[in-house]
Amino acid sequence: MTGDNQCYCQKCKTLKDAVVSSIIYSTPPYLIINFDYGKDKKYNPIEIDFGEMLDLGQFLDKNCKETEFELVAVSSHRGDSGYMGHYVAYCKDIQNQWYEFNDSYYEKVAFNKVKNNSPYFLIFKRIFSITSIT
Repeated sequence: MTGDNQCYCQKCKTLKDAVVSSIIYSTPPYLIINFDYGKDKKYNPIEIDFGEMLDLGQFLDKNCKETEFELVAVSSHRGDSGYMGHYVAYCKDIQNQWYEFNDSYYEKVAFNKVKNNSPYFLIFKRIFSITSIT
């Protein structure tokens, strides 16, 4: 952090250049990724490429063993603005089959349909490895 973003040093009572970092030592059982399409509430979806698996290993402390997550649910927004529209949920069952839930209607769908809708948020469930249990 430099320039207008310098940090205040409590010890020397001046602004100093600084490097800020975070180390993640453990992962949560569920990871929710929310996509903000803008503060002005104008809905302008972008294409987001996501898969059914997510490995965060490169972003975590080297001793963290639980780095892999499986996509279990997606919420998509349909409509022209953040003020109005409709949300549709996609959820995966224990047999790894995807379903679309749209009000009182639901149907079995392929993952391609889940992927082809702009997600509002993605829900991942952590996969426990054998080595993390011991």
